[in-house]
Amino acid sequence: ENESLPRFGIRRMKTEAIDDLTLKKYKKYACEMPEIQADAYRQVLLELRKAEGGKGLKLINYLRSVSLHPEKLELAYQEPGGFIDFVSKSARIKKSLEILEEIEKKGEKALVFLETREMQYLLQNVFCEKFNLEKVEIINGSTSVPQRASIVKKFQDGINDNKFEILILSPKAAGVGLTLTAATHVIHLSRWWNPAVEEQCNDRVYRIGQTKDVSIHIPMAIHPEFKEQSFDCILNEIMHRKRDLFHDVLMPPIRTKEEEENDMKKQLYAEDNKFSLEQIDRKNGVDFEEWVIQTAKNKGPWKANRTPTTGDGGADGILSHKQRPKEYVIIQAKHTGNPQQNLGPDAIQEVLEAKKRYGYKNVHLIVITNYKDFTSSAKELAKKEDVRLVSRDNLSLWPNHII
Repeated sequence: ENESLPRFGIRRMKTEAIDDLTLKKYKKYACEMPEIQADAYRQVLLELRKAEGGKGLKLINYLRSVSLHPEKLELAYQEPGGFIDFVSKSARIKKSLEILEEIEKKGEKALVFLETREMQYLLQNVFCEKFNLEKVEIINGSTSVPQRASIVKKFQDGINDNKFEILILSPKAAGVGLTLTAATHVIHLSRWWNPAVEEQCNDRVYRIGQTKDVSIHIPMAIHPEFKEQSFDCILNEIMHRKRDLFHDVLMPPIRTKEEEENDMKKQLYAEDNKFSLEQIDRKNGVDFEEWVIQTAKNKGPWKANRTPTTGDGGADGILSHKQRPKEYVIIQAKHTGNPQQNLGPDAIQEVLEAKKRYGYKNVHLIVITNYKDFTSSAKELAKKEDVRLVSRDNLSLWPNHII
């Protein structure tokens, strides 16, 4: 216990050690399931709540599959409507195509991580048909070493050609050992149980040699009835907890897949929902702001600060990420006593003014409210300026499933 002895080592993340590293931006999308997917999900959940032992664990995997697409994959793409009908039945796939459309407009490249091999080949056809691409390559467990090298070289050779390109990868097969810095976007269409594997996937793009900012896109399928008790939300919560443990200790704890599935089963069985819109509606404006800030502080990996009640420059609160240095959230919270109304664009203008005032580089802009929805002009402005909107139906998803 000699205090003069040096430390055995200093543990630092690369974001802390390298000053000129580009930004890594995380973007989550809470996407409501279409009716056909929601119905299929509900049926599996009813079976799950009656199941015992091994059958219950098998149904959890089926629930996971339905959260991506509600139909058997061997039949899903053989319908008269082709890929249009196929896509319309999946909240995550539909959102992923919307994200890819924006990436195409910018002439940038994207990696799509997806576990199920059958779905990889289905989406290969979807992407080619949708974006008129000659070929979309896949790297999975069946890709030989020479094939992998050829695919990576071709992809990397186009690093400066401003050409839209998609590469589909399996998280386990391509999570390590590949450098794919030609891409600036990563889409996690399905998520692995282990957040360390997910970060390894992100680091195929976000590594030394990357000269552009990187966006990590995570679409989540939300059941319109179960909301934060949807499979994707529960998995997201589990991954949040594991990430916190990973940052608190040197190595993450090792748990078996069965332990993870049992944890998932317990949460899916939970009938109680402590969130109450009635309680939210009874608050005043100041109390609602406090609820938004404290909920982010208590449930998410955020340090939270209230801004002054006057002269706040358009920000009701500012969050800073505990593990990702220099990542911030500016919040504008709007409360109403008449929640059936829609909120207009003024709140978006306020948070945009706050962005100018505070000058953060890596910042998420949030307008959160108990209003029923936002007006069309507010939605258009928010889309243009990359402001995330949270209305009353999604308040229960705050903050972990929004940012």
